[in-house]
Amino acid sequence: MEIIKLDLSLNASRGRLIAKKYDQKSKPIPHSALPLNVSEPLEQIYVALAGEEKFNPETETFRVVSSNGKFKNLYSPQLVADNNANCLVVKWGESILPVYLRDGNLTMVNGIYENLKKPKITFVEEDFGEYKKVVAKFTIPKGKKVYVTSIPVKLIDYKDIKGTADYLNMCVDQDDIELLFEKISDIGDTGNGGSDVTGYVIKPGHLPLGCYKLTNFYSYESPHGKGYVVQAVSEEMLDEEGEHIHEFMAIATIKDAISGEYLKEEVIIHEGEPFAINANKSMKKVFHSGPIINDDKPAKLTITKKFEYNGNPAVKLDLEVDEFIVDESSFQTDW
Repeated sequence: MEIIKLDLSLNASRGRLIAKKYDQKSKPIPHSALPLNVSEPLEQIYVALAGEEKFNPETETFRVVSSNGKFKNLYSPQLVADNNANCLVVKWGESILPVYLRDGNLTMVNGIYENLKKPKITFVEEDFGEYKKVVAKFTIPKGKKVYVTSIPVKLIDYKDIKGTADYLNMCVDQDDIELLFEKISDIGDTGNGGSDVTGYVIKPGHLPLGCYKLTNFYSYESPHGKGYVVQAVSEEMLDEEGEHIHEFMAIATIKDAISGEYLKEEVIIHEGEPFAINANKSMKKVFHSGPIINDDKPAKLTITKKFEYNGNPAVKLDLEVDEFIVDESSFQTDW
C-alpha cells in the first residue's frame, strides 16, 4: 500500500511565494502552477471529498494575499463549523464540502463513489507550515494508494492548541456536534474566531482624520488582557487642514517571512487598501461588549482629532456598531 502525503501549507514552496512580486492584493494560485507532487494528490483528494468524478482545473485551492506587492499570507483549505446546517464544512476556495457527524464518526456523505472507501477523519495537533495547529487529518484509501492530508481547523480561540485535538476527538466519539461547535469557529463567524485579516497591522494613533469601514476582527490574549485586531479599509482620509489625501505613512509590526522575527517598519497605506488596526483602550470597550462586525454588517470608525500623548501619536475616535450579540446577559440598546 503506497501512502501519498499532501502538504497544504506549501511549506516547501513558501520561499518562492515570498520572493515573488504581486500586482494584485488578493490572487489565486493557478492549479497549473503547482508542482506535480502537489497537484496530482490534490486532485485525487478533492474529488474524493467533493464527490466529483473529475477535477476541474479552475477549482481554487490556494490564494495569496499581498500588500504593496509583497507576500503577506497564504490562504488554503480549512475546516469550520456550520451551525445552521448542523455540520462541519471544509472551505476549499469557493467550494463548501460538508462533513457530518454520524454515530461517532465524521464522514463526507457526498464524497463516496465507486472504488473509494470512506475517508477517515481525525483531529491531531501538528506543525502546519511554521506554526503548531489543530488539524483535521484526512486519510483516503483509493485502490492500492492511500492519500493523506491535514486541513487546519479554525478554532474560536486560535491560541487554544494544547489538548484541543484530543478534546475534539472525544466530542466525535460521544457523537456531540454541539460540543464541537463550542470549539470550532462558525462559517458565518462575526469576527472572534481567527486571524483572517489582511494587510499591515497598525495602531489607531497613526490613522489620518477621516472615516474607516471595519469588516472583521479577532481577539487574542496578552499579558495586558484581551486585545483585538480589526480589519479596516479607508472610506475618506483627510490631512490636518481637512484636505482629501490618498495615502498615509504608519509604523507597522511585521513578522519577517524568513527569520520569523517581529520588526517595526515604516509602511505606506494607500486609499482603499485593506489593513488592520490593533484596537486601543477606547475601541476595546466596544469590542468587549460583543459587537457583530462582518462584511454584511460593517462598523464605522471615525478619527476626529489627532494629538500626542507621552510623546506617542494618539487620536480621538468614534466607533459605531449597528448590532451586538444578544443573550440573557445582554444590555438592550434598541430603545
